[in-house]
Amino acid sequence: MNIRSCIFSILLAILVFPGSVFAENRNMTADEYMKMLGAESASRVLPLTPKDDKWGEPSNGFAMQLVPRSEEFIVGKPMILGLVMKNTSDSVKQYTPQPAFINPVIILDANNKELYYKKGPFQSLEMEAKSIGIGDIVTLFDNLNITEDYVITEPGKYTIRFRGPSYNVIGFEIKPGTPDERDVLIASLYDILPDPNWQIIKGLRENIPAGRKNAEGNAVVLYRIRSRIRVMLWQTKSEAEIDEHGEDPQTSDYLGKNASGYFYITAPPKALEYWPTMKADIVKALKLESKSE
Repeated sequence: MNIRSCIFSILLAILVFPGSVFAENRNMTADEYMKMLGAESASRVLPLTPKDDKWGEPSNGFAMQLVPRSEEFIVGKPMILGLVMKNTSDSVKQYTPQPAFINPVIILDANNKELYYKKGPFQSLEMEAKSIGIGDIVTLFDNLNITEDYVITEPGKYTIRFRGPSYNVIGFEIKPGTPDERDVLIASLYDILPDPNWQIIKGLRENIPAGRKNAEGNAVVLYRIRSRIRVMLWQTKSEAEIDEHGEDPQTSDYLGKNASGYFYITAPPKALEYWPTMKADIVKALKLESKSE
C-alpha cells in the first residue's frame, strides 16, 4: 500500500467510525467535561434534552425552554443550564444567535428576591441571522454556569426562568456547600449601593494593584455605569505593604480588617463625588475595625 492509499484509509476510518477513533471523547468524565467548560469541579452533566411538556407559551412563533444540565445544584459548585428554542409557527423563520447573553435569567430565592448578577456590562457582537424550519429546535446556549454569573451564597429552594419571552419556570433546590469568597463579599455590599447606576462586579486576582506585597486575596469592582468609573475594593489574608522597589500608580487606602482579612480601596476622586459616603458605608457593611483594635 502506498502513502496516498494509507492516508485515504485513515481518513475513511475517521469519517465512518468516529466513535471508535475518538472513543476518549465519548467516554469523557463529568469533571473533564466541566473543566472543558471552564469549571474546576461539578456534579454530572445531563444531556441537553428538551421535554415536550416544558415549553413556554409561544411568542412571535417561537417557544423557549430552559433545561437543567447539572444533576444536582450545590453552593459553590458549577450549576449548568441550557436554553433551546423551537419554531412553533407554520413557516420558516429567521433568528439571530447570540454569542453571549447579558444577565439572561431571573433567579428568585424562597423570599422572591432576585439574585444579584455579578458579571457587569459588556458588549456582544452582532451575528448573521439564521433560518429555523417549522417545528425545528435550536440551541441558544448549552453551558450557562449560574454560579459564575450570579451571587449564590445560601442553600434553599429557588426558581429560575429565561429573561426573554416564552419562558418556562423551573423550581430547584440548591444544597449546602462552600460559597465563593467574592460572592460573600458582594452579598455584604449590594444593599449599600446608593442608586441603580452603581453595580458590583466580581474582580480578578489581576485587579489588585501592582507594587503590593502579600497581595494574595480577592477583589471586587464598584462600577458606575453611566460615568464608567471603577472603584476597586480588595481583600488580603495578611496586611499588604507598598513595595518600594515596584510601581504602584494607584493610591490605595486601608479601610480596616475583619475576620476574613484586610481591606483596601482604590477610588478615583470622581467616584467620591457621586458617592461621598462610600468608604464609611463599606466599613459599616463589612464591620471593619482599624489596625489598632
